[in-house]
Amino acid sequence: MTMQTDSIVNEAELKRYLYSEMSDDERAETEEKLFLDDELFFEATNLENALVDDYVRNNLSGEELTRFERSLQLVPERQQKVANAVALQEYIVGERENEPVTITIAEQTVWQKLADLFTIRTPTFGYGMAGLLLMLTFLSVFLVLDNGRKTTELARLQGEQQNIQELEKQLADLNGREGELQKQIDGERETSGDLSEELQQEKTRREQIERELARLKKQNEIVPPTQRNPIIATFILFPTGGGKGGNDGEIKDLAVGRETKRIAVQLGLPDSVKSGERFSVNLNTRPIARNLAARAAGNGRKTIQLTILPADLQEGPNRLGVTNTAGSEVSRYIFNFQKK
Repeated sequence: MTMQTDSIVNEAELKRYLYSEMSDDERAETEEKLFLDDELFFEATNLENALVDDYVRNNLSGEELTRFERSLQLVPERQQKVANAVALQEYIVGERENEPVTITIAEQTVWQKLADLFTIRTPTFGYGMAGLLLMLTFLSVFLVLDNGRKTTELARLQGEQQNIQELEKQLADLNGREGELQKQIDGERETSGDLSEELQQEKTRREQIERELARLKKQNEIVPPTQRNPIIATFILFPTGGGKGGNDGEIKDLAVGRETKRIAVQLGLPDSVKSGERFSVNLNTRPIARNLAARAAGNGRKTIQLTILPADLQEGPNRLGVTNTAGSEVSRYIFNFQKK
């Protein structure tokens, strides 16, 4: 779980990003780098997957364990990734049920110690703790709903801000173009008729942009953005049964917000696949990726990684097929897609 020291973002900085320990400015700068650099983005994805695997296997300790468990509260989506890792580990154990099994007594985690602290020892203590837990549950639900609403609004405002910057650039270009046309009219009277018409079109376009810019700025003043949120969704699929290593027996759901611009997909491959083998991927029978190399994940399973645009997915069931260089399908996956 190491990275090149000359990377744009080193491992220590990626961990601060994954653990939500960065300031708003640092987080925005890091996400911009991840969005522009696919290799760096997959390094961050692999690092997060490795941390989740280490946590599930009780390989984290000390400060690393404390930082990871704190991030579970700051990044609720990571709790689902932990659940997926547990499911994957159970699947691997099931595949190797004929091998000798070694039982290891894991050291108690901070959560287990916290659960022991709240063990009911008397009826009075039990009633008090039940009331406290109920109140904390209601508070958690409220915070999750409020955070989701704010996340959606901030993502919308971020898109509006980008539109404002683009319109301001177009307006500056049009102002320069208008000046050039005016000079041509003054210097070439014989062609003033055509240039005057072109100048009027430029003025009309500029007025439209100015009105749109004013509308967006006014709308953007309602709730100024205070932080940036990820615009990249991650989705992991791995074989859980069915023909040719597909997940036909269990169809997963993928729901993304309308502000999501890209979906990073990691596909688990059959155990017979070796590192370095090359594959192509079809989405609903249409080729979307070629010459992808299989990589070994932290748990030893071979995977391939690719990105998909939400616009390429259809509402409802979607099918991914993985073929080798000989054109034979080695694995397939079916999932439901929905935009929130």
